[in-house]
Amino acid sequence: MQQNKIEVNVGGISFTLVTSGEKQKAKEVAEYVDDVIKSVNNSKLTPEMTNILASIQIADELFDCKEKTKFINDKYKKPLENLSKINKQLEEKTNQYEILKKKLDEIKNSSKNSGQTIQKLNERVKQLSIKNESLKRDINQKENDLKTLRELISTLQETNSSLEKDIEELISEDK
Repeated sequence: MQQNKIEVNVGGISFTLVTSGEKQKAKEVAEYVDDVIKSVNNSKLTPEMTNILASIQIADELFDCKEKTKFINDKYKKPLENLSKINKQLEEKTNQYEILKKKLDEIKNSSKNSGQTIQKLNERVKQLSIKNESLKRDINQKENDLKTLRELISTLQETNSSLEKDIEELISEDK
């Protein structure tokens, strides 16, 4: 691992800091420690006492951070564990949704096709109804024609009978 060297000034003392991390981060940490030392510095304290107080303050902040981290970990551990279950359920529901969406599309297409089929059948029924009405009129006309023909036949038969009688009379008179 690469070693980075950086010049820092902490508590009024300049020195070279060697770190395997980023130079910028090491510089920011050194500046922070220097700021804490400056904040606790008091003319009545020795440099050692100032450094100890600064160390205690930084350690206190570290402990607070650890407590907050533990609290956050404890608070969110169970929800995070449930997150994978929830994600799996979401994936299953998404898959179910996609399947249902495909079925709905199929039903829509089928319905559309059924609608077209129904429309074609309705048109065919209409055509057949028109043809049926035409055939009924033709039948009525034929029945009327037949009635007229029967009447004519009846009249002709009567006329024929009458003529036959007349012929018989004439034949009888001639004899």
